[in-house]
Amino acid sequence: EKTSYPVKILFVIDASGSMQFTDPNKQVQVAVKQVIDRLKANPSVQFGIISFNGIVRVNSAEPTPQSNNNYDHVTPTNLGRNAGFFPGTSLPQAALDGITIRDIVTDYQGALGAAYRLLELDMLAASPADRTRSKYVVLFLSDGWPNPQCNSDCMNANAQPVCVDRSTLPKEAIDVFPELKACKDYNLPYQIYSKVDQIMRLRSSYSVGDLRFHTIWLRDPNDKVTPGLGFNAADAKELLSKMALEHGNGTFSDFYSGDQVTFAKVDYSSILRPYGLAQLLVHNRNARPGVTDYQI
Repeated sequence: EKTSYPVKILFVIDASGSMQFTDPNKQVQVAVKQVIDRLKANPSVQFGIISFNGIVRVNSAEPTPQSNNNYDHVTPTNLGRNAGFFPGTSLPQAALDGITIRDIVTDYQGALGAAYRLLELDMLAASPADRTRSKYVVLFLSDGWPNPQCNSDCMNANAQPVCVDRSTLPKEAIDVFPELKACKDYNLPYQIYSKVDQIMRLRSSYSVGDLRFHTIWLRDPNDKVTPGLGFNAADAKELLSKMALEHGNGTFSDFYSGDQVTFAKVDYSSILRPYGLAQLLVHNRNARPGVTDYQI
């Protein structure tokens, strides 16, 4: 029986309102599909897609159930019925559709929390032997700065009332900002880095063969997105690059339009490596050492 070396690829894609300007032709979805189409014939490769704005969607175009913000226990229920990884031939179409839903803000922290739970759920379901042979690849793409950002002193730099009082949200918006709590830090850089660190610790916690966290920055060529929130484009670039290079053991890429986006440069190969004979030693057990040579 042939041994499987699984590769699990998780796309975490910004679907905030600003993406309609940075990716008007919805080419990010095309780039994701290109990776899936290229690798779907390999039965050892599976995919998951998380799209996020204010709402986090896991393999779905519908909001992910939040279970009253209680994530103490990782279950399929608090991630939705489609939580998990799928072969490319059976990935729900709704997962790809979720990428093109453009709405409101950019909830990094909520998306990273969902990514952590999805990865852990998958690792818990695998046998120890399968985990040691598995490689996980996370690709996080955004075009801007985390939003909303909240501080524990109840003062929000972006003047978002939701940081102080969640009741300011419309009643139907129960799925918005799943990890935000009133008058607490939220979406600040140190929290973003901590979330990536938490994800990366899964490798040692579950003895996973490999885990890499890559980031992609889609820059608005007209600089209309990030500066509108009071931040420079360089701030978003620095945040995303540090997420990958300093915390995620991955790579960082940047593009100036959605039409340029590609995920082709990422290494999706399994951890299986071919082995060859490097050295051969022969020993005659009947030989006895002599003064100048061995004697038989």
